[in-house]
Amino acid sequence: MKTNGQIITDVTKRSGNDQSVKGFKHLLSQNRYKALQDADEIIKNTYRTLLTRGMKGCYVYCCDKPLAEYLSAQLEPLYESIPENRIEPKVNDEVKYIDFLPLYSIRAACGYFGEGELVDESGWMKVEGMGKLNRNMFIVQAVGHSMEPLIQDGDYCVFRANPAGSRQGKVVLTEHHNYYDSDYMGSYSIKTYTSKKIFDPEGNWAHEEIVLQPKNSNYSPIIIEEENADEFRIVGEFIGVLPMKSKQ
Repeated sequence: MKTNGQIITDVTKRSGNDQSVKGFKHLLSQNRYKALQDADEIIKNTYRTLLTRGMKGCYVYCCDKPLAEYLSAQLEPLYESIPENRIEPKVNDEVKYIDFLPLYSIRAACGYFGEGELVDESGWMKVEGMGKLNRNMFIVQAVGHSMEPLIQDGDYCVFRANPAGSRQGKVVLTEHHNYYDSDYMGSYSIKTYTSKKIFDPEGNWAHEEIVLQPKNSNYSPIIIEEENADEFRIVGEFIGVLPMKSKQ
């Protein structure tokens, strides 16, 4: 709870299953002041650890209204200090694919990871919270509104090239020569992949059709028929969006 401008802990209100403050009753009988001081430090350290180790976020519910207002006020300066995503023209080799990934245009990414073309990256961006980075990973900037609310116009998206396993239901970056995507003004798409397969008597299969489905219901899917499947290629599998806060 928060009282007179200070956060006050009460170890007696801890859950009976909480073993972080062991032997508290015994300590309390020996030295009440030290026992309360030690418990206070343990409790605050527990919440400090929980609130600073979340990779993608952390929810906290406060029964005490003054405490909720205090914690909310502490978070506001942190949000204001989050910088706009920076694009570095160059970074040291030691941090490439360790802390930074290359940013490509969609056309460049499709060329580089699809046909081995040598292309220059548009820059490098720091990536956190996406797991261990590697040389198959890259960033492209999304365009348009067809994948909202998952991906917003202008988001920087991390992809993994040459994904293994089933692509069914996954968001992918694709190249398709015979179909037009209005978001990217051409033969490239970021969409959800689904496919229907047909099997011959020997058990061999082929795509009956491939559907590139937008998240936004105001957009129509791109349907690639079996006879045009050779003109279609998956370049990368979507991993996530880099968090970004515009400067005020």
